[in-house]
Amino acid sequence: MSWLGIPHAAGGESRTGADCWGLVRLYAREELGLALPAIGRDDGWSAVDGQKSRTAWREVRGPAEHGDVLLFRLPGGMLHVGVALPDGRFLHVMEGGGSRIDTLAHDPWRRLIVGAYRWTG
Repeated sequence: MSWLGIPHAAGGESRTGADCWGLVRLYAREELGLALPAIGRDDGWSAVDGQKSRTAWREVRGPAEHGDVLLFRLPGGMLHVGVALPDGRFLHVMEGGGSRIDTLAHDPWRRLIVGAYRWTG
């Protein structure tokens, strides 16, 4: 899969390097034709959490669908985002690694997920 192994780069949103929100934006643009909003680079969640009441973000009730943005709270309170893929999987990238696919049904991710959000804008 061409989405695996994209290196982590703070503030990045290209195939040469991306942070978690940058990877979600890149995937949404290239695979889904969606232009998700840009954000401050402090954390990926501020795009959804800081704007969901003022923009076209809608919280998903029920299973996440392909393209939904998944929010995770990591140990220490850090927020992290990924993009839902079919069959309960998601794509994300974390500091110190390359982009990868994990499964929501397995720990630690099933314990860390806060919610799923869909861009309707």
